[in-house]
Amino acid sequence: MQKDSLGWNERNKGDGSPFLELDSGKENRPLYSKVSIVKCDSYSPLVVEQAVRNTINLLGGITCFVKPGSRVLVKPNLLMSRPPECGITTHPEVVRAVIHILKEINCKVIIGDGPSVWGQYIENVDEVYDITGIKKVCQDEAVTLVNFDKRRMRDKFPLTTWLDECDCLISLPKFKTHEFTLITGAIKNLFGLVSGTYKTELHKNYFQPSEFAKILVDIYQEARPVLTIIDGILAMEGDGPATAGKTRQLNLLLGGADCVALDTVMAKIMGISGQEVLSTKEAALRGLGE
Repeated sequence: MQKDSLGWNERNKGDGSPFLELDSGKENRPLYSKVSIVKCDSYSPLVVEQAVRNTINLLGGITCFVKPGSRVLVKPNLLMSRPPECGITTHPEVVRAVIHILKEINCKVIIGDGPSVWGQYIENVDEVYDITGIKKVCQDEAVTLVNFDKRRMRDKFPLTTWLDECDCLISLPKFKTHEFTLITGAIKNLFGLVSGTYKTELHKNYFQPSEFAKILVDIYQEARPVLTIIDGILAMEGDGPATAGKTRQLNLLLGGADCVALDTVMAKIMGISGQEVLSTKEAALRGLGE
């Protein structure tokens, strides 16, 4: 298939789901970053689970990313205490599907996020977990739901100590626009690993978009999720990432191990050049992805 100007090769795996390889333009490179895109037109549990399985299987299967028996931290985007139909947070059925897949290889699953901070106001984490539906999923599936109240400093910022206590991280962002960073996807979702009001401090200290992008990439460089699945079934456009944005039925899941490639694809779907997203550009310059 012909490549377009951004260098995507698209192949079909036989079930109608596109599987993309990003051609970096480098000669004699044996492996491309891979991004799977799977259609999913509802949050019906069975439909979502099959779509999540397809998303992962197109990449080679869960054991390409997670060793059986691992302790896995799963981080959805739980920005604020709004129900799933608002399109602000990762849908609980996407989280449930990932839990099922991890349990099949005997993993210990830990779910958590650090919700938003507005000035000195911190979202009530328990309320966020309850209203977003994540608490119920964790109760249903008998998995551990944690707060990111303990932290360890990593140079310029503290990250949750659950990164130290788990073998690997799986990130589950929401497909949304962002009024400050243009998009909030694979890289931006990791900002939730920063504890409490330190988020406000980082915004104050790195208020220029280019400087804040570097901090986001610093966090990505520390956290390095082994797998990212973006919930774009109900997406957000306009003045995201919160209540000022508008929901849009996109009916897509995106998956991959390379957050740079994922954010590039996500931006392309939005009609944005990947080079316009400063965190994507910065991460690519550092050689952290394609």
